[in-house]
Amino acid sequence: GTEKTEFSTVAGIPKAIESTNSLLNSFPDDSIKIVGGKTGHTELAGYCFVAKFIDANQHEIISVVLDTPSEAERFKQTARLVRWIYDSYEW
Repeated sequence: GTEKTEFSTVAGIPKAIESTNSLLNSFPDDSIKIVGGKTGHTELAGYCFVAKFIDANQHEIISVVLDTPSEAERFKQTARLVRWIYDSYEW
């Protein structure tokens, strides 16, 4: 599906961006934000996704998910992994 995120420029002009990255709005409490990411797919590698995240305490992580069977699954696995890391890791 297509996700939409809205923001304002430094000059205060409202903007909106549409993306196929379903993680853009997947952390509703805003405790975790996606900084950026890149999807990929080949027959050999499957559906892949690499992304950088930051939490409310400014802890940054990079997640890499390889060889998932579908577009949706790469985002599901990433969300589970990222939540687990932030819930489990002691900084």
